[in-house]
Amino acid sequence: MAKSRVYITKVESDAFAEIDAAVKRTLGAFPAPDWDRRKKVYIKVNAICESRPEEGYDTHPQVAVSVANWFRSHGFEVLIGENDGRRILARTGVAELADKHGIPLHDPLSDLVERHITGAFLLKRTLISKTVLESHPVSIAKFKTHLEALMSLSLKNMKGCVGGRLSGNDEDERILYHRIGMSECIADINLAMRPRMAVVDAIRAMEGIGPGRAMSKVRRLGLVVSGYDAVAVDATCCRIAGIEPREVKHVMLAARHGLGTAKANEIEITGVPFEQAVARDFALPPLDASAISPVEGIEVLLGQPCSNCVSALATALMMLKDEGMKLPDKSLEIVAGTNPLLEERTTEGRIILGRCLREVGRPEERVSGCPPAASFIVEAVRKFVRQRDFRPKS
Repeated sequence: MAKSRVYITKVESDAFAEIDAAVKRTLGAFPAPDWDRRKKVYIKVNAICESRPEEGYDTHPQVAVSVANWFRSHGFEVLIGENDGRRILARTGVAELADKHGIPLHDPLSDLVERHITGAFLLKRTLISKTVLESHPVSIAKFKTHLEALMSLSLKNMKGCVGGRLSGNDEDERILYHRIGMSECIADINLAMRPRMAVVDAIRAMEGIGPGRAMSKVRRLGLVVSGYDAVAVDATCCRIAGIEPREVKHVMLAARHGLGTAKANEIEITGVPFEQAVARDFALPPLDASAISPVEGIEVLLGQPCSNCVSALATALMMLKDEGMKLPDKSLEIVAGTNPLLEERTTEGRIILGRCLREVGRPEERVSGCPPAASFIVEAVRKFVRQRDFRPKS
């Protein structure tokens, strides 16, 4: 049985020319794709943090454009896509570089169509970009942590191609996934789209509590990891971060769907030796999600929150920490995400986030917005403090 091949290349500097050379070196190690050239190649990048290239939270524009140009050199039409299209890609530098190279941009949420998924774990149908379904999807993901998924790599990146509300549903598909089972849904949408290649940008990786900026930090790994088998690429990236793939449920479920292999003995690693690629002491999200609160006296209770809600909450908590907010022990509980395990209240008060918890608690405990703006959460905490007899600890 032939092994799935994963190529790891070293990127010595953050210079665009060096990144271009590294990507060419990586992809040049693989045979040219023998895919149907009547279909376009859809380069799905990751840009949720809206960071500039030098910050490193999102797919580096040179990685995206270099991959696109490699496919163009093999006779394919290409386009680069991410939620919100040009608006968000302009903030990350992708739009500017893509325009320079004449590569069109696309918003996958602009042309959603209903797709039935045969053999799915949970999703019998969902809404997916028509353009993506009619193309050869290639995931150009960022190497980063994720509080709910543990790691967000090429398979998780494809979630950006779905959204909207199916007829009869009152919530966006991406919110629904968190409620019914995020890992199964990620595997199912990849079954529907079947990414043909994965390239993970680990030049600068995100560690800590992802996927947002608030409680994470960027660490330079100086790597690009690529392969035609997205499951094998993600499994290799997990191992680079010091995690066994079995701990990242959606990767294992994608393997069960037959989308690739996560078994080390079925993956051939070439390029940089694996031992030289391993990131020592890579900081992972806490297994106990309640540990994300850095503010004394505030306890966090998470059910199954969406990443937008987690990011807003993390940002708000860091804002409160920066202003010196401290409360007496167990004064305030902040609840987010569907199906939280609510126990008998032991705190003086509670703040509830998200439309998914609209039936929980009292109206005055809820913060508006779904997800709520970080500033709204901060103000709700300040209001709680003002209404109590105690003053914040100094």
